[in-house]
Parts: sequence; C-alpha cells; structure tokens
Amino acid sequence: MGAPETESVRKMELQRIASSNGGLLRPDDVVQAARDPGSPLHGCFEWDDSKAAHEYRVHIARNLISSFRLVTVRDGKSIRVPLYVHTGGRDQGYMEVTQVMDDTEVKRAAMTEEFWRTESALERAEGLAAYFGLELKVHRLRERVAHLREEGVSAPRAS
Repeated sequence: MGAPETESVRKMELQRIASSNGGLLRPDDVVQAARDPGSPLHGCFEWDDSKAAHEYRVHIARNLISSFRLVTVRDGKSIRVPLYVHTGGRDQGYMEVTQVMDDTEVKRAAMTEEFWRTESALERAEGLAAYFGLELKVHRLRERVAHLREEGVSAPRAS
C-alpha cells in the first residue's frame, strides 16, 4: 500500500473514531483504537513501552527546554526571548541564547526555525480563514515572514 493510500485509510479511521464519539476526536480514543494490530493507525505508534517511554521523556525534555525565557531590556523595552535556542545543522541540540551572540551560524538557524514556525502557523490560519469564509489578510503577512526567513539574519543593529 503506497503512502497516499495509507494516509487516506488513516484519515478514514480517524473519521470513524470521531463519528463513534459524536464527532469529537480525542487522542486517548485514537491510541485505544490503534492498540489493535489490525488498525491502520497501529504502525503510527511505538508499542515497545521502554522505547515509547524514552521518546515521551525526550518530548518532555524539549518542552522543558523551550519553556524558559530570558527577560532583558533592549532600546528601553523589556523583551522576553527563549533562554535556549536550537543549534541547527552541526551538533543538534540547544544552547543558551547568551552563548550564541557571536555565532552567526547558530543565530541564523534559530531565526530560520522561528520564521518556519511562524510561517506554518500563518499558513494554518490562512487556510482556516479561507475555509470559514473570513476575510483576513493573512496571505501578505505569511509572504512577508517567508521573505524574512529566506533573507536570513542581517547585520546587528547599531546600539
């Protein structure tokens, strides 16, 4: 079975689960249905509890790392920034934002990741607005964010 067919079957299974719950799709119900080895969703999950526990702990670690903020003052304004930023291409991991001030490569990676995240959120908002028939001008904003992402990190502002 090819990937598009598998995706279609999985989508139908999610619709079946939601339908059996009055249209509400809950993650616990998805996991319960996927426990059946015959379920089209079964392969989406790690069923070896020790591996799944490790993956979950890594997920929690990422959330923990990203939960901390540094509060600083720039140009007379108080700003909150992530305390740790993703290092990007070389050694995958996180570094304290104060340690990367002189590392253009890590700054670029951090900003590129933030712009990708923002662009994805705006793309989702744009699609929902169009689907709901709302006249939101999200498209231009998303295009601007994409341009900033492609532009990369420029020289620092003069202080």
